[in-house]
Order: sequence, then structure tokens, then C-alpha cells
Amino acid sequence: MADDATVEFVRVVAKYGCFLLAGKISADEFRWAILDELAAAPEANAALAAEVVAALPVGARPALTAVVQAGLAPGFRKGAWFRGGGVPQTDAQREAESALLTARVRAWVVLLTECLGTQANEPGAVSHPIT
Repeated sequence: MADDATVEFVRVVAKYGCFLLAGKISADEFRWAILDELAAAPEANAALAAEVVAALPVGARPALTAVVQAGLAPGFRKGAWFRGGGVPQTDAQREAESALLTARVRAWVVLLTECLGTQANEPGAVSHPIT
């Protein structure tokens, strides 16, 4: 049985897909929300990536493809989380956190690329290779 964090991750990604299709959020808002979710997600694994793609409404898959392409872009970098109050982070701490979050997102988008590619024959799925 999946743990609560995994179930919540899949549910939240699907929810953002529904919001996008309903016009409640823009494509840019969807992209940034999904990148944030990937950065905070449980450890990347192929089975969970397949669950995410399966749970996402079919009409939102092109938007997920855009997220994947953004995460695979050579200059992509996920910034460190902003933490208010307390002792501010040093530049080195922010740099280390950014590197960790960027690696986490990249691990996820590689798996999502594979899932989107293997589901290319499903109705509404991505029908072109992601480069």
C-alpha cells in the first residue's frame, strides 16, 4: 500500500491538471506548480511516475509535456525554497538546496518522459517524442 505522501502527490498533480482544464489556472501556473510538486515529491521511481501520468486528465498531458521539456532544458535550475523568519540562509546553503531540488526535478522529468512516451498510443496521450 502506498504511503500518505505518495497518494497525496498523485492526487495533487491530478488536481492541478483538473484546474488547468477548468481554466482555474494558466499553463504557466500549472508548470510552476508541478515543478514545485516534483521538487518536494517522494523519491522518484518509475511506478509512481506512471501513476502520476495515469491520474492526470488526458487533456492536461500536453501541459505535462511542457513541464518535462522545461525540466530537461540545459539551463533549468530549481531555485531554493524561500524561508521567512529565523536565520537567513547563506549563499552556499541556497546553492546547495537549489542543486538538490534541481536534481530531484530532473530525476522526475526523465521518468515522466518515459511514461509519456510509452503511453503515446493511448487516446489523447502525447503522440510525439519529447526531445
